[in-house]
Amino acid sequence: MKASAEVLGNGGTGSSYKARMANGVMVVVKRTREMNTLSKDEFDAEIRKLGRLHHANILTPLAFHYQPDEKLLVYEYMPKAVCFICDRGPSHAELNWSVRLKIVQGIAEGLGYLHTKLASSHLPHGNLKSSNVFLSDDSEPLLSEFGLRPLISPPNVGSSIVWYLNNAKGGTDVVQWVESAISDGRETELLDPEIASSTNSLGQMRRLLGIGAACVERNPEQRLNITDAIQMIQDITLERTIQALPSLRDGYADAPQTRVSDIQEADGEIELLEKTWIR
Repeated sequence: MKASAEVLGNGGTGSSYKARMANGVMVVVKRTREMNTLSKDEFDAEIRKLGRLHHANILTPLAFHYQPDEKLLVYEYMPKAVCFICDRGPSHAELNWSVRLKIVQGIAEGLGYLHTKLASSHLPHGNLKSSNVFLSDDSEPLLSEFGLRPLISPPNVGSSIVWYLNNAKGGTDVVQWVESAISDGRETELLDPEIASSTNSLGQMRRLLGIGAACVERNPEQRLNITDAIQMIQDITLERTIQALPSLRDGYADAPQTRVSDIQEADGEIELLEKTWIR
């Protein structure tokens, strides 16, 4: 903990720093705030539960530090986050349609795993956004910031993790924007023109957009089950067209309710978790 640190960013759950340990290993240290709802033993149990999770598409904590007024989570350092690559920077060209589809499919698989392993939690993730999705060297997505809901003091849960930009400072309600575009038949306006105009996969993009819209229906009872959503996203790689998928114009609520099964027959010291530093 004596390493010099570089600030990476600030989020709803705290600030993140990049640090090189004495043995040369690069890590990200997240200084959390508003996590005072649990005792030391309870905090220990929750973090160790997260540390025992293992999936190709999630980034688990490697270590933690606990004091009543200081709590740190340590993660493997991943240099590429989806939010930075999606900006029109030098790395943007890497994101052709096949890479983007791979990222979406990996995110879906990671979420499905969390929903299974953290089924008792009201929010298995709760803070999914592009800045919390990192990419490995082969563009495999890794979800971070999951499973923190039990650690956060109840009055601060909403402001810390469950929100998206919608305010009077120029923010856009993304869900409303997508709903409006689909309703007016303007869904192609939502797609990145750089890939929409240079690929023959426009139909796949529209199908993925329809699945996304179905997952955020205003009425929770009409939303896709996550298992069904994952299968439908995986099916996008198939060459054939699945007629049972909901249309963008009609919306998922008006489409036939076909199931996927029918479609496809430590005080003052670091306490290490029970896993190695290098995966």
